[in-house]
Amino acid sequence: MSTWVAAVPVATGLSARMFPWDLARAGGITAYLLLVSAIVLGILESTPRVGRVPGVRQVTHHYHRWVMLFALAFVAVHVTSLVLDPYAGVGLAAVFVPGLSQYRPVAVSLGTLALLAGLLAGATAWFPARFPKVWLPIHRFGGIIFVLVWLHAVSSGTDTPRLEALYVVTGLLPLAAAAARYLIVRRGRRGLRAVPAAAPRADGPQRGRGGDDAPVAGRG
Repeated sequence: MSTWVAAVPVATGLSARMFPWDLARAGGITAYLLLVSAIVLGILESTPRVGRVPGVRQVTHHYHRWVMLFALAFVAVHVTSLVLDPYAGVGLAAVFVPGLSQYRPVAVSLGTLALLAGLLAGATAWFPARFPKVWLPIHRFGGIIFVLVWLHAVSSGTDTPRLEALYVVTGLLPLAAAAARYLIVRRGRRGLRAVPAAAPRADGPQRGRGGDDAPVAGRG
């Protein structure tokens, strides 16, 4: 009994010490899952046949923006928890400057690059009227940002082996959506090329000014 009582403060202290790290991992994983959802919604929105269905483009666009905003909120939880954790070895500077983290500097640098690129893509896309020429080209680099996030998540987490199936499935989802969009667009272009030229009307040649069959004054 005395041993159990003595162990309670130790366990409580351990739990308190690990709380910022656990909160950072929970925030990071939640942000990652929301990012995957936002990317898939964005791909659906830009897919021609899906976007032409009445109401679908508006719904996917709405949820794409707000899911991305929630993802950013959980990124803030993830980053703040790491910065405030004295045992994490990340620090505020490492959040914005790659290579300054004491904990797995390469993995954290991938997250830093993804964060900076994501903020740029998100800011220009949220205010497209202010960045009319650059927001879409920047937005199209979202696939590279996702790869950076995926590599950061896989290489920085101590619990990656337990989440291996999650990372595999969520890593393939955007790829599958992008591949489906590519095939739909390619098939649509082939269909346009296969459309035959307009056939002549069955009621004979068109008559009018300047044509071969136009009446000529003075003839006959």
